[in-house]
Amino acid sequence: KIDLHACDVSSSRLDTMKLEGVRLQHQLTYHHISKDGEGLPPGDFDLVLCDVPCSNSGVFNKRAEARHRFSKKYLHELETLQNVFRKKILSKVVGENTRVLYSTCSLEPEENEMMAARIAKDFSKTVLEEKTFEPTAENAGGYAALIG
Repeated sequence: KIDLHACDVSSSRLDTMKLEGVRLQHQLTYHHISKDGEGLPPGDFDLVLCDVPCSNSGVFNKRAEARHRFSKKYLHELETLQNVFRKKILSKVVGENTRVLYSTCSLEPEENEMMAARIAKDFSKTVLEEKTFEPTAENAGGYAALIG
């Protein structure tokens, strides 16, 4: 049996996920959570998929507003937010046998390789595989790491 849970701090994004879940005929349990992780489902999960807030530097070709918003200060603010996520959220759902699939639509090492390494270190795990996806005219860029 597979139990799928979707968690987000944004009720509007959670509503969108619910619509997509119905459209795709997925059985999910939805959780509106706080930035401190209140409302997270209890348990030791096999896999935690993290699509974290990021600079969107991998989608600059598709989202001009992201390009105009980008700065070193903004990148630092996002890195701080990602560290809060790592410490407050992941610490509640990652167990000894949990794998983490960490993803962003960023190309910045601070948000990608460096954050994946911190997650691996926090939970005594290893970055098993990672890939940077360069943006093309057809596709957005980004990053994904499997940590286990």
